[in-house]
Amino acid sequence: MGRIKAISLDIDGTITYRDRTISIDALKAIRLAERLGVPVMLVTGNSVPFAEAAAVFIGTSGPVIAEDGGALSLKGEGTMRERVFSRTWTRSGYSGAS
Repeated sequence: MGRIKAISLDIDGTITYRDRTISIDALKAIRLAERLGVPVMLVTGNSVPFAEAAAVFIGTSGPVIAEDGGALSLKGEGTMRERVFSRTWTRSGYSGAS
């Protein structure tokens, strides 16, 4: 069996309870994985700012997937707003920073 390369976890109702508090056991397991060099990616239907804040609070190093899969936020690439609004959008797609 190969080495685990990454872990992807849903936030809402998986590592959190209905009242939106986080499971201490989940938090410990996530931080252990990170200490062992396995990046953890958080997934949520919630907004990008919520997901990015949760990643900082929890201590994950992987990207976050938010807004029901409609947004991917990579660490170290600036804020989502900077990445989206720094591009020129055209009918054929977008070009890099303008």
